[in-house]
Amino acid sequence: MQTLLYEVKKMYIFQKGLIFIVLFIVMHFFILVEVDKPVNSNVEDNITQYSFYLDKVRGHLSSQTEQFLQEESHKINEAKVEIDKLYDSYYNGDITESTFIHERSKLEEVIKNQEGFDAIFEQYIYVREKPDERYFLYTNGWNALLGTENLDYFAVILILLLVSPIFCQEYENSMDSLTLTMKKGGRSQAVCKILLVFTSIIILCIISFAFTYLFYDLKYGLQNGSYPLQSLPFFSTSTKTLTLLNTYLYLCLFKLFGYISFSVLIMFLSVCMKKYALTLFTSVALIFLPFIGLDNSAIKYVCTGPLGFMLATGFFRGDQYRTDVFTDEIKMTFQEISVKCLMISFFILLFFVIFMIYLVIKLRSNQWQRLKRKNMPEKLILSSVLFLITIGITGCTHQSHYDTYNYSSHMSFQNDQYQFYVNESDSDNTQLVYKDLETGEIHDLVKTPMQSSLKMERTLYGNGRYIYYIKYHINKSELKDYVDRVSIIEIDTKNFNEKVIFERNTDLEKKLLMGTIRLNNKDAVLQNTGSFFLDNNNIYFISSDVRQVNRVTGKTKTLDIPTNANIAYNGKRIYYIGDRYQLSYYDTEDGTKGIVPEIITTKFFLDDTKVLFLNRLDHKKLYILNLQNNTVKKVLDKAVLDFRSEGDFIYYHDINDQQEYKIKMSDS
Repeated sequence: MQTLLYEVKKMYIFQKGLIFIVLFIVMHFFILVEVDKPVNSNVEDNITQYSFYLDKVRGHLSSQTEQFLQEESHKINEAKVEIDKLYDSYYNGDITESTFIHERSKLEEVIKNQEGFDAIFEQYIYVREKPDERYFLYTNGWNALLGTENLDYFAVILILLLVSPIFCQEYENSMDSLTLTMKKGGRSQAVCKILLVFTSIIILCIISFAFTYLFYDLKYGLQNGSYPLQSLPFFSTSTKTLTLLNTYLYLCLFKLFGYISFSVLIMFLSVCMKKYALTLFTSVALIFLPFIGLDNSAIKYVCTGPLGFMLATGFFRGDQYRTDVFTDEIKMTFQEISVKCLMISFFILLFFVIFMIYLVIKLRSNQWQRLKRKNMPEKLILSSVLFLITIGITGCTHQSHYDTYNYSSHMSFQNDQYQFYVNESDSDNTQLVYKDLETGEIHDLVKTPMQSSLKMERTLYGNGRYIYYIKYHINKSELKDYVDRVSIIEIDTKNFNEKVIFERNTDLEKKLLMGTIRLNNKDAVLQNTGSFFLDNNNIYFISSDVRQVNRVTGKTKTLDIPTNANIAYNGKRIYYIGDRYQLSYYDTEDGTKGIVPEIITTKFFLDDTKVLFLNRLDHKKLYILNLQNNTVKKVLDKAVLDFRSEGDFIYYHDINDQQEYKIKMSDS
């Protein structure tokens, strides 16, 4: 007992184990609070509406539940159609304002919980595929608890810091020879060390598992733990008959076994290598190399020793497939691990754990003859080198003024000296060119000797003396050419020097470590960019959605902005046509949204001081909004089909004869 108490004091006090444990608990809490995001953020954003419907359908899918969902879907869809007709009637002057408000309130009552219903209906589509093993429930809590396959890095680091010094410190200080000459030798001391490690890991794991469960229960709620595991889409193809709560208990037991096995491996390496740094390096390599290198493979769970049980989630997954985008072949990405295979892996690892414990105790048993030691070389030092990557903010210097961007003119830009545009006179060879406004001469904007391996997007963005364009790099090494990289090029029109301010790999799969690691590349969507604009901090790509990409970190955020070919930007706000044709905006500085009051339009054009728009409330007549004093006035007392603004002139098509006319802005 005295030996055990001494080892406890040495581990927790002298080797600062207590400090490491406190830091682990603090970091564990911080990660849970700050990093955790709901798997389905749409449900969280509309939790009241979602709960309204979930309370009606929770549990097994019955015929009554299915009928209720179908009828509710039909009712909401009809209400959406009717409310659109109502707005059209009001805008056209067919009904009075009082009638409009009365009818709208009735229809809005029907669709007020639409966002929540959409989330439930999406869940219904999943549940009805296998109604016997998939139930309706609130999934964010259980998804956060079970549906992740991440290694707990802080737990791994804590075990390394606690266990590695247990034996290595004695070898480093040449105390091992002294302990081995004691009457009872080092056997009892080794057993005490092993028991202390096991006890510490068991207690820490229980605390960590209980704390994690309590956190998710308080944040999301973990109701309906008796529902089948397959109720979560992450385990949709699993054949194991388990409930959600039972799965978490098994998960905790497997992880506990994995952490204990890892600690035994560290102790075994300690008594074999007798070097603290080398033990740390080898232990880390045995865990992290297969974790990174084997990616999503089931081999990671059955052939990697402690790692598979430290992850554990894969033991409960089913077969998973994906479709090859090039060949349309269905390929298996994960093969379900059977119970038999799981038990074989468990007993094999258990055998090695027992064998390593035996060797540790044997190697630490007393040696009645003092071992002669040669002069030891200086202690092996494994230095952890911290690379501070300083990334200068590329692109143009900070500018307080931005030329306004309009999607309708994304193929051209003009500053004081030049006019830049996409030359489409040759449909097979569109080019980016510029015209000198003083001489009238036209020149190619892009000059490159490798045209065959490059492609320029038919879009431009300009701001002051700087012009930007998108360059696609074509990979011709495969059977079929494809775009593997996208760059944004900045041209300073003062000297026409080019500079790459942004570049991303857009191959559908990222390949690392000579192809051993394959990751789905989220940047592949940048291949389909229709237009773009930028500021000092971000680049905004417009395609089927608007993606905000940080120019320094590369972090991507999809903005909830409809892309209806009518988007404008003035350096601070992104203007767009929102619900019910309302002119809306997104503030890029604080992320807030708003609407421009009483502006109902189907098309608009933004410049520095005003907004030209077709007034939907006045039969699509052309109006102007002064952004400085928020006054609105009519520009043209005619119904307009379409218009564009070029310099001081407005070109419009009359809705009656569909002929194009021109008026000067000052004349309006």
